[in-house]
Amino acid sequence: MEIIVLSSTKYKEKDSIINAISKDGPLSFRARGSLDPKHSMTWINNVLTVADVELLEGKYKYPILNSASLVSPSITGGDSLEYLFALSALAEITKNALVDEDKHLIYDYLIEATRALRKNKDPLMVNLLYLAKCIVIGGAEPNVDGCVYSGKTTDIVAFSFDDGGFVSRDYLNENIAVDLTPNQLKLIRYCFKSPDFSCLQIEKYSKEDKIKVLDKFVDFIDHNIGAKITATDYLKNN
Repeated sequence: MEIIVLSSTKYKEKDSIINAISKDGPLSFRARGSLDPKHSMTWINNVLTVADVELLEGKYKYPILNSASLVSPSITGGDSLEYLFALSALAEITKNALVDEDKHLIYDYLIEATRALRKNKDPLMVNLLYLAKCIVIGGAEPNVDGCVYSGKTTDIVAFSFDDGGFVSRDYLNENIAVDLTPNQLKLIRYCFKSPDFSCLQIEKYSKEDKIKVLDKFVDFIDHNIGAKITATDYLKNN
């Protein structure tokens, strides 16, 4: 079974509990001795490592890792802090932004996002695109093709998750914040319309644009799903 590691937690002296997802959903298992530096599978603790694993089921609190082969490493020597922060952010988003029943649907996107980071794609943009995929899978895809009330594609001045997407000037009210620049509105559309993580033409968007939209997405997840995403703060400050 192929899995992607989301986190590793110390269990007893040298064992770890690996939290992961597969194409069937989330799972946890015990990796005996994996925290021993001399162990052959210490790599199983690395966030977003892709591995093919065989688990032993039985009267255990957690299934036991019987064997594992490395499919794709996430961490190699010389990785930048920004890259490592971006990995941590993707893992936290996966754990917190989706209910367990939906996690299997993000599997292939997580593989793509991790590969994009390895190809030196912009970490902030990759996480923005990934957040957008999670929001769509979670059932809250906004209308970014025109005003949610009129369908009008011109004079768009606001974006509101509560209202369902873009809002034109004619339909503003006191409950809709006009807190995004035209370029940031375009970036939101880009995030939800991009089919992949190729990050084409991202030079149009400044770091300030990306941070503003990132905050918008993270606030939505916090207020509507009740999940905190904090690892993205490192990307904003790096």
